[in-house]
Amino acid sequence: MSQNSLEESITISQIKSKIKNALNCFYSENHEMFENWKTKKSYVYAFSKILEKEFDSWDVDCYYVHYGRSTHANFSYDDRFCKAKDDSVICEECLNQKWCKACPDIVIHHRNTQEQLLIIQTELSCRNQSKIVQDLEKIENFIDGYDDCYVYGLFINWAPFQKQLSLKWLSKSIIVKKKTLDHKKIKESDKYVIDSYQPYKIPKIKTSCYIVGLLDILGAKKELNNARSALMFINSLNRNYHLLDSIKTSGKSNMILNDKVIIRIYSDNIIFAQKSINKAPLFDFFMIRLYMAEYQLLLLSNGLLSRGFITQGNLYINDSFIIGSALVKVHEAEKDIAKYPRVVIDPQLMRYLPDQIHQYPFPPDPFLKKDRIDGNYFLNYYQALILENEKIWHRALFDVSYVITEKFKLSTQETFPKLYWLVKYHNSFCKKYQCDEFKISQDLIENKKKEIKRLMKYNNIHH
Repeated sequence: MSQNSLEESITISQIKSKIKNALNCFYSENHEMFENWKTKKSYVYAFSKILEKEFDSWDVDCYYVHYGRSTHANFSYDDRFCKAKDDSVICEECLNQKWCKACPDIVIHHRNTQEQLLIIQTELSCRNQSKIVQDLEKIENFIDGYDDCYVYGLFINWAPFQKQLSLKWLSKSIIVKKKTLDHKKIKESDKYVIDSYQPYKIPKIKTSCYIVGLLDILGAKKELNNARSALMFINSLNRNYHLLDSIKTSGKSNMILNDKVIIRIYSDNIIFAQKSINKAPLFDFFMIRLYMAEYQLLLLSNGLLSRGFITQGNLYINDSFIIGSALVKVHEAEKDIAKYPRVVIDPQLMRYLPDQIHQYPFPPDPFLKKDRIDGNYFLNYYQALILENEKIWHRALFDVSYVITEKFKLSTQETFPKLYWLVKYHNSFCKKYQCDEFKISQDLIENKKKEIKRLMKYNNIHH
């Protein structure tokens, strides 16, 4: 018999009338026993006996296991709560589960047919709203989860007195209407829908105070627009980005074990962020500047120039989302303030750092250097070389010297100021640590200056 035929043979008003009579009889016959009934099973079995009289032409079963419901949402042979043993099911195993997917409390049906009239799920004076919702979802699955489903559903929340009893009826039309209303509410609120029409509230995000550093790879746009060099440039970036893991685990960067520096990469930008709890963020800044100095030097030794900015500000960051005023600030400052291949420290952040890390007569932080051009402090990333043994850092300095020399030779009127700044910074380090063999030759510098002057004079005449 189809669902429509079942609905015609016995209407919902007739079913409600029979349930009402059964409840009246249930409370009148068993009220004095309620004090001794401590579990839901006592109510279920007693009520099912009365239902058998009201629905005398139907089969009434408690905890009936629905086998063969492989299309049932939430129940299949491979994933079911009830465990079959010798073609039988031990009810206790089913009842011990918090929410059995296969066994309703009471069903009214004709066994071994597709004539399934009513499913009843109950709770014992339950005030846990999530548990009630769980029971209602279970009823919905038995009504709307597969083809030969139940026509009606009923949730009963038992109470000591009949006046306190709570009933909720469900049918396919009620479920469809509920889903429609839920969609309207969702559209009007900040919710969206995931599987099975379950509403999911979008979590509110809140920014926190971070020390934030940005490294931007210089010349990326020009390289990516060149069909010949694009692939080589991308692979170069990829190779260097993978070296971030070695920096995080190398030991020298992780000297303080509880650092929580977050590193995110997008396109040709690398973001370094560490949550800053104190207004004077010495430790947070210490870790950021160490990571950024090492990585900026690593990029340079592999032929990639970079510049950036470090500040303190509000940020929200997770595995896939970065937003906040600090992110805007580092991007703007990287272009307007950094200018050369250096990472400038925000002057406002410098005021929050203890005086002894950047002011005489206290020992200065070797990773900070004051630029004579504009007075800004920048990241002395060559200092990362000193953390290595002498043989290693001499080899690294040789690589850096070669990269700078080749790039300086090919510098144009546009790139010359940046590379000339880098040459002077490189040579000052070599002079300080008596590594004259790695300095960029003065003849090359003077010849390049003359070449750029001639080029500027030529351009001025023709423009």
